[in-house]
Formats: sequence, structure tokens, C-alpha cells
Amino acid sequence: MVKTIGEVGAGIADVVNTQKTNDAELKAIDSAIQTQANNVKQLKAFEMSLFTDVIPHIRQMGSNLRQASENMKNQSQIALKIGKWKVKQLIQDLRLNLKKVTKNFDLQEDLLNIVDNLDGTMELLVEVYDRIQVDKYFDNNKLNL
Repeated sequence: MVKTIGEVGAGIADVVNTQKTNDAELKAIDSAIQTQANNVKQLKAFEMSLFTDVIPHIRQMGSNLRQASENMKNQSQIALKIGKWKVKQLIQDLRLNLKKVTKNFDLQEDLLNIVDNLDGTMELLVEVYDRIQVDKYFDNNKLNL
């Protein structure tokens, strides 16, 4: 009888230890599920901010840059400098907006690199139009001589 009670007690202890192990594993699984649920929430928030903030901002900026590019064709050097400053402000605003929206996402560096390339391209465009204006000025002065 004592042996049977001891065996029952050992069996109960095994069951309790197994249950504790199972509880720890369930807590780890629950924690992993919560982490993934939070990641999904972040991704959904990121997607929403792309559609509500970033994409409209990029479209507006594209429109503004096309307009600025068209306007640069016959502007004076001073107007080109002002236009360059305005374009730089637009690009800096876009960069800041993208940096905020893409914080903690791997694609942030790629998007910011694209914006930096756009900045360089627009600066080159302004320099080209500036050079065209300088050449026109000298051509006009040569004709007047």
C-alpha cells in the first residue's frame, strides 16, 4: 500500500512537472503570437500611411517638379536660383515625410536613396538651365556687338 501511494505521488509529480513545462511552452507560443500580431498591426498602419500620406505627397511633388521643370526653361539666373531653393524644400519635405513613415522598416534606406538621387537630378537640371541662360546672354551680347 505504501509503495502504491508512493508510485501515485511520483506519477502526480510527473504530471505536475509536465503541466508546468506545457504552460511555459504555451506562454512562449502566446508571446510569439502577440509579437506577430503587433507586427501585422504595424504593417497595416504603414500601409495606411502610404496611401493617406506618402503617395499623395509624392504625386503632388511630381506635379510640382514637372511644373518647376517647365517653368525653368526661360527663367533668369536669379529665378532659377529661387526655383532651385523651392525644389530643394519640396524634396527635403518629402525626405522627412518618408523618414517618419518608414521608420523601423528595411525599405527606408532605399526610399531615402531614391529621394537623394531625385535631389541630385533636379539640381543638375537647374544647372543645365542656368548654363543655357548664361550661353543665351553671351550669344545675345555677341550679336549686339
